[in-house]
Order: sequence, then C-alpha cells, then structure tokens
Amino acid sequence: MLVCKTIVERRITLTESNAPRVFGRFVEWLGRAEIKQSLTSVRRELQTEQGLYLKKWVEPKNRWWMELSKAVEINRKGQRFVGRVNEMSWFFETASYMSRLYPGMPRDKRKEFRQRILGSDNVTPVLTEINMAAHFWQMGFDLEWAEPKTQGERIPEFICKSAQLSYDVDCKTKTVDAGRMVARPSFYKLVDLIVERLRRRGLHGDILIVTPDHLPSSAEWQASVVDAVSDQGPGGPKELLLDDGTSIITSLATEDVLASKQEIDSRLASRQRFTHAAVHPVDTIGTDYVNPIIVYAQSRRNDAFRKSVLKDLREARRQLSGERAGIIVCFVPEVEDFGKVASESALRAVAEKFFEKHAADSVYGVTFISDRKIETTNRFVETLYPAITFYNSHYDPKWGRATLYMATSF
Repeated sequence: MLVCKTIVERRITLTESNAPRVFGRFVEWLGRAEIKQSLTSVRRELQTEQGLYLKKWVEPKNRWWMELSKAVEINRKGQRFVGRVNEMSWFFETASYMSRLYPGMPRDKRKEFRQRILGSDNVTPVLTEINMAAHFWQMGFDLEWAEPKTQGERIPEFICKSAQLSYDVDCKTKTVDAGRMVARPSFYKLVDLIVERLRRRGLHGDILIVTPDHLPSSAEWQASVVDAVSDQGPGGPKELLLDDGTSIITSLATEDVLASKQEIDSRLASRQRFTHAAVHPVDTIGTDYVNPIIVYAQSRRNDAFRKSVLKDLREARRQLSGERAGIIVCFVPEVEDFGKVASESALRAVAEKFFEKHAADSVYGVTFISDRKIETTNRFVETLYPAITFYNSHYDPKWGRATLYMATSF
C-alpha cells in the first residue's frame, strides 16, 4: 500500500486564548434560545431519573450536552475558560471543528447539522460525521459537501479531494444496543426496580433472567419479574418460569456478605456470552462489596450485532457515488483497543464478507472507530479515537492509487 506524501497536513487547534471565540461562534450558530431549550430538557431528565439507569445510561448519553452546559454557565458568569477547557474537551472539540469547517459548508448542510444536534436524543452520529470531516481536512484534503441533485437521491456525507486523490466518504454509527437482544435502557430500569424491592426485604444475591427473545421493556412485564424475584425469598438456586417463557433463577440471602472485587470480577468474567450484568452493593469497604445484588440478563437467541453492522455497510455502499473511490467509516462504541481483537474479530469477518459479496471495486476500505480517549499532559489535552481499517482486496486502482488514510488511532 502506498502512502501519499503529496498532501500537506493541517491542524485544527484549540487554545485557551481562542476558546472564547470558538465558543461564541458555535453558540451563535446553534442559537442561544435553542441551546437553552435543549439544556432544559437534558437537565429535567437528569433530575428525574435515578439509580443505575441514571448513572449507566442517562448521564453517558448526555455528557456532551453537560459539557456545553458548563461552558454556557462559565460564559454567563463572565468567567474565563483559562485552566478549564479540559473539563469541556468534547464540546470544545466539536466547536473548534465546526469553526474550521463551517465556512466551506453550503447553507443546507449547516442547517442539517444544526437541526440534528438540537433535535436528536443521541448526538453521536452527527458528531462522528463532523469528526471525520475534520480528520480528512487535517490530512490535507479539501472537502466538498455532497448535495442531492434530485429528491431522495442517495449521497455520501462528503467528498475528499486533492490534486491526486478523490474519495467519497460515508459514515455510519452503531449504538451500544445495535443487534442486541438485551437493550441497556430496559435492563438498567429493571435492575433498579429489582434492587429497590430486594433492599426493602433485606435480600441480596444473584438473579439470572433468561428471556426467549428480546428483553421486554413494558412496565407490566418488569413488574411481573420484580414480583417473581421478590417472592422467591432467601435460599437457592431457585428457578421459576413466567407465562411468556422467561426463566428466573435466584440465589438470595439475608446474612451479611463481604465480597472482594476480585471475586465479583471473576463471577462476571465467567458469565455466558451476550449476557448483561449489573452489580449493586449496599456499600463498599475499600475494594470490597457489601451485600451485593448482581442481576444477569440474557436471551435464548444470540445477538445479531454482525448482521446489524453488515446491514449498515450495505446501506453505506448505496450512498457512495461509484464515480470515485469510496471509504466507509463506522462508529462502534466501547472498544478501547481494536488491535487486541483484530485477528479474529467479528468486525474483520463482517468487513471481509462485505468486500466479497456486496462491495463494488471502487470501495477502498472500511474503517471502524470507537469512543474518544483523553490524554492530558500539563494543561494540554490530546483526543485519540481507537480505529482499525480493513482494505478491500478487490479494489481497482483505476479509481485512484492507494493511500494510508487512517492509523490505529487518530
């Protein structure tokens, strides 16, 4: 594979001195009133929810908004961002990228990004697109924002251009529950209900819930599970079946227990594949857990994550023009290091199947990226995104010579 040396790399940098200007431009673009409305909704959700559902679901999905909220509050009080930009690094990353990309965007694209940020419960897809556009711009490519020529026309997110190379780039984003039989919001809400009931009865221990299909999310079903678990009482393991075929196995006790973190980690590590688990202790003493309640949930049907990813890759292929080389970028959450799973990973298998059966010879590669990681040195923050790229062995060089466009992180 050849590495193109003719493109001059550029940098988008954020400093404490230009942070106020970057913040001001971004807020002006989104709209102060619209930001206030969105933050009101986010704060209401944070104040209303509780338990694991709050900590494991609501807070993580609203983290970007809470960083924006902090920046808005600092600005409202007339305070300076000096020494505090690191606390809002994700928001300022987006704002600095948009500050650079905005001048080259057509009006409709600016409007689309604005509407998607303000109107979505999950900003990860739109932030991924902004992130990738900034990545290719910093590589030295000029960006052309694709616009449909006819209503309903499929188009890529943007086109990267230089004197030597030209790529269509399309982005897809997987959620943490993509293809999963146990959706996390429903799981965490169920765990909170079980924990509340068992604590009232002075019970703790292990609960395994096995559903015949997807984990139901209805309040009625959750109430039936909570009642069944509570009715089992101490002792076990005890098993019962609900009318819908759900199996519940409990091992509960009333006597106080102190479980080491090593013991809990070992029990979690031994759980079956595709099983979700949540640990809720009454308290901790050092690294030990006091009277932990551990809830496991799984389905008799396997997750369909690979099928879900392949579906997205096929959809992305249809977005590419076929008139130039194409690159597909797919965000997959919660992967700390793709290198540790690359050799036999599900992602490699999906990419190879896609190249073999579905991709045109103009598709150059598929890149998977994951959640941002922060490295802080002194007062400087560096953001890294784990990434891995699989290249199409059937790619035809007539579409342009090869280039290394993504490392193992960026």
